Amino acid sequence: MQTDLTQLRPGNIIVVYPRENQEGILSILEIQQSSVLCKMLIPRKGYLFRIQFDEINPLKLNKGWLAKASFIQDPQDPDNWFYTNKSDQYQFTTSSGSFNQALQKRIIYVHELQNVFFQLTGKELTITIS
Repeated sequence: MQTDLTQLRPGNIIVVYPRENQEGILSILEIQQSSVLCKMLIPRKGYLFRIQFDEINPLKLNKGWLAKASFIQDPQDPDNWFYTNKSDQYQFTTSSGSFNQALQKRIIYVHELQNVFFQLTGKELTITIS
């Protein structure tokens, strides 16, 4: 499934299945007129390369990606995940795909969570990939 390019911005994490069918997790550096400049996160961290729009795929949001984004699962309700910074707390509910009970479309992909977080806080969501 291809991603709507209008939803992407630098810093978004995506997945590609390039020419040799090798999956790569990438962070977007720059969206250009006919291609996207990216930095590879997995499997060859730091490798820079250019991909075509049709190679971009959304990365499905799951519990593993929530944990990498420093969300903590509620032990009383495993459907709820919390992100707390110095002054605020944010909640993501996996069953509804809602972030802070926002009445917007369901969040399904990592880049959508990154974008909503940025809209709410004005800061990038840090995702730790080891």
